[in-house]
Amino acid sequence: MDVVRKLLLMVSLAAGVQGIEISPLETGRAAAEGACRLTGRAASVDARDAQFLVKFTVRGAAPGDTVRVEWVDPAGQAVERAEYANLPAGRAVCVIHALQVGGFAPGTRPGRWRVRVIAGGQVARESGFDIVGRPSPLSVRVAEAGPGGLVWRAGVEQ
Repeated sequence: MDVVRKLLLMVSLAAGVQGIEISPLETGRAAAEGACRLTGRAASVDARDAQFLVKFTVRGAAPGDTVRVEWVDPAGQAVERAEYANLPAGRAVCVIHALQVGGFAPGTRPGRWRVRVIAGGQVARESGFDIVGRPSPLSVRVAEAGPGGLVWRAGVEQ
């Protein structure tokens, strides 16, 4: 499992729907491996936790449609974005997207955040969540040293 960027895109067979539709957003701290399901649903994350996830389903995409995920900080700035293009027409597409928190810039800015999904150039869905706890300093530490050299791991200062 890639800690730096966890992105799960699964395509399931489903009937097509006219026009692009985004399901209600679900947020949490963990996802089932290989499934389109959050196992740890939550509305907040500690500043030292590794990541925070959003899950949604896209239905009714047509050729050329794009969907964008934006993570918005307490100051109202979209600080991270990811775009999904070339969505399969006539299928439901499950998206689980991660915001890296602890040891990264979002962990240094606790407060009320938002995640939004943009389709057709407009906000289709939006959900608020909180990054709580003591701000997490940015750090990289040596995880191990051996004959092969140093292994670096992004983390949080203790």
